[in-house]
Amino acid sequence: ERERSPRVKEEVEAAQGCLQTGDPEAALVHLRKALAQEPEYYQAASQAGMLLHHLGRVEEAVEMFRQSFAYERGYMSGYVLCGGALELLGQLEEAEAVYKQ
Repeated sequence: ERERSPRVKEEVEAAQGCLQTGDPEAALVHLRKALAQEPEYYQAASQAGMLLHHLGRVEEAVEMFRQSFAYERGYMSGYVLCGGALELLGQLEEAEAVYKQ
């Protein structure tokens, strides 16, 4: 795992703080800022996807999950989370294709 820039680390830490105080929307803002600087930060993309899914914004969650495994092909959680979100949206064939990747 490569070292993240200090600004990206600050955004992720701020997101964690927002989650601890019960503000997932603010956490998303910080995660998106981190991803704007380092879009390959697959863990941040996955965390943003999980937050979006929790907030009922499943279509947006799918895009974040896709971003997570686009940059880290071996990140199995990204595929599983994406497939589950697609199933929830009724997109079963697309979910199956994701699972098979």
